Amino acid sequence: MADIRLNGKNAFLGKKNEALLQKLLTDDFQRRLGTALSLKETTRLNNTITFYMKRVYEKTDSDKSLQDMNTEVLKAVVPDFQSYIRRQQTSSVAANSSVADPLRADVNAQFDRLQVARQESQSKIPAAPVFQLSLEDKDAIPSIQRYEQLKKQRELEARRLEEAQATLAPTDVAMVSRNDSNEIMEMIQSDDMFRAGQREAALRDTATLNAREAERAAARLAAGQIMRDVPPDPRMLYLSDKGNQAMLPMAIPNANPTIALPNSFQTRPPLPQDVIKSQGDLIAYKENEYNLIIYSGDRDWVNNTIENRYNFSVNFDPANNRQGFGLSPSTYIKFKNITRIELVKAIMATEGLETVSLKTGATAYDTSKIINVLSFPYLQVRIDELNTNNYGTNDGVNNSFGVINYDAYWTSDTLLKNKGFTCLIPKFLKCQKVYAPTPLSTLNKLSIQIQRPDGTLVTTDNDALDISGVVLSSMLTGATGFAWGGTVTAGIVTNSLYNDASSKTTGEYIWIQTKKWFNQFSVTQGDRIVLKNLAYKAVFTASITGTTMTLSAIASGTIFVGMSLDTPAGGTIVSLLSGSGATAVYQVSTSQVVTSTTITATTVSGTTPVVTDFLAYLQRDTGHVVVDVGQSTQPVAVFVGSISNGSGSAGTILTVASMISGTISVGTTTGMGMTSGATGTITAQTAGTPGGVGTYTVSSQLVAFGTRITASLDATYTSFQDGTNGSNKLGYSNFIIIRNNFSDSDLKDKGLSTPVALNTALGDFISVTPGVSTGRLLNTSHQVQLVFRVITRDLDSTTKIRPDNM
Repeated sequence: MADIRLNGKNAFLGKKNEALLQKLLTDDFQRRLGTALSLKETTRLNNTITFYMKRVYEKTDSDKSLQDMNTEVLKAVVPDFQSYIRRQQTSSVAANSSVADPLRADVNAQFDRLQVARQESQSKIPAAPVFQLSLEDKDAIPSIQRYEQLKKQRELEARRLEEAQATLAPTDVAMVSRNDSNEIMEMIQSDDMFRAGQREAALRDTATLNAREAERAAARLAAGQIMRDVPPDPRMLYLSDKGNQAMLPMAIPNANPTIALPNSFQTRPPLPQDVIKSQGDLIAYKENEYNLIIYSGDRDWVNNTIENRYNFSVNFDPANNRQGFGLSPSTYIKFKNITRIELVKAIMATEGLETVSLKTGATAYDTSKIINVLSFPYLQVRIDELNTNNYGTNDGVNNSFGVINYDAYWTSDTLLKNKGFTCLIPKFLKCQKVYAPTPLSTLNKLSIQIQRPDGTLVTTDNDALDISGVVLSSMLTGATGFAWGGTVTAGIVTNSLYNDASSKTTGEYIWIQTKKWFNQFSVTQGDRIVLKNLAYKAVFTASITGTTMTLSAIASGTIFVGMSLDTPAGGTIVSLLSGSGATAVYQVSTSQVVTSTTITATTVSGTTPVVTDFLAYLQRDTGHVVVDVGQSTQPVAVFVGSISNGSGSAGTILTVASMISGTISVGTTTGMGMTSGATGTITAQTAGTPGGVGTYTVSSQLVAFGTRITASLDATYTSFQDGTNGSNKLGYSNFIIIRNNFSDSDLKDKGLSTPVALNTALGDFISVTPGVSTGRLLNTSHQVQLVFRVITRDLDSTTKIRPDNM
């Protein structure tokens, strides 16, 4: 087999050669420094070796030997790593020279600092005069002249010293002879000797301190120059791993002094202050992320009639002393040091915003078409407290914080008129406010508007409706129905399913009337509504003397014990003293004098247990699911027909040949087109389509065949319709139908589970008091939810955990 050998260049980048160079240089630098390399220094050295090996490999020819390439690497690595070590030592010396903690410094270091401080106070020795000739300035003073000047200065200085000494130690013979006292001479001599000794001691101390400082400076200089710019011994490339070990020459019997390495220079052992270093207080911050969810249904929809679900405001950390609802939704967290606010998404109902009345016949209309949020290319979110992120050709875009588009849609049941919800997000668009470099200190309020592309609100319709009355389904029909506002004495049902026409004692459903007609899509089948602040009232004429109230007439409603009076002194009805109805006498809680006048009594919580429970059921927090919507009308039916006895004479048989408009109802009065303007009431339908073509029974008359007849309800009647006829031809309704609570087992002992006819208190209360003075309802299924992401900058407490305080 042929002998396969790798040339020097191919073996140069091998792991074995790299490990050899790393070990050689590591041992060499450890010998130079006198201590082992740290992990950081070892990593730096290995990276330097790898870097220069690659450079040498790229720049070297293939015929160059392995030893030559290793030599090139050594020449490049040694100066580079030496400069790195010098930088490390320089930073270490600078750190050691800084003021250290006195509690962690040894005695020698403190003494050195004290000596240095003392030396700084000594006056500096003047520099030696320079006698060399100036080569730059031609006008310089000659050396001889300079010498003479210096000589004169020295003579003057010597003369000044002699005068000072003579002043300190006078030797006047006259003075000595005049005093003629040995004691004075001894005192003067002792003073001179003391001053001379003091000067010598000061000079000696100064010289000693200077010599000591010079020795220490020389020692520090020598310690900083331990490393020498000498490349490692190339012979180490040929030594084995065992030969590279630092051994004692005396421990090897046949040791060669030329290859045996000297002992490492031993330094002092590590001290505690080398491990635990004093660290100053660090102040660091971290960013916290919060999800802020705003729900438009949390606003004060009971009292606030201005805002709606597409135009409202939210407060942050309001005062905690308010009672009941606030004027706007609020969150009880106060965000501080806000660095970023971002709109994540908006969720809103896929409700019909407007009705489109399409004509499908001469008198027929179709209002089933829906215009919802998906009818727009995008919606705009305007928040006055945040700057705009968009610019366009109209003010709506220029003032908008974000533009949101369709993202998802879901619904619970496609067969319901409730069309579910739509999620809109700022897809691929900026919708955030960044506060940099200074964060926003706090956020107090957000004023939110959801707008169409033209800058107008999605809808201005109020989603909170005022309630004018509540009636059970068992009270919709019959001549002895409810007194609706004191004018309607009876009612009928036309094209209605949610009524108890066949059994007027069950009250299976509750019909809630609103003061204003509403869009059939704003409250629809499957929605959930909440009712609040319901109150019934009674209007009557009475006088009060003391605590006795005497009635003279009742205009509307029914009076119950517990009702509040609107008299100047106020008060409530305590008990019935005598009589009943319009001649009853009651006791009131507040003594007062009121002449005969009109008084309004109102109840909110109810006056009897059954009424209280009924109101509590209507105003429960979970709300009610809408079964359907309806309308109340006084319909007019126009048709072509005749009235006779079947043989051409006057009779009671109404034969309807064709319908022009409307629906014929039992109880309607026929008028136009009859003989001599006579009228009659339709009492029953005997055959044909209900409410349409067929035969009916009326009072005895004679109307020729083919006569156009108009039939309308009496003004004292109300016609109730629901289902497909629950809205008028413009798509509006004025009744909301919900399920009654008659089957609740918890209320059996209070009357709500029994038929209305058997529950006298509830039957009387509802039948004669259908109207309410106050009360509102909110469709919670059509509210808007906005999700924000709020980023705040808070103090990071983990930075206080350090080695010196654990």
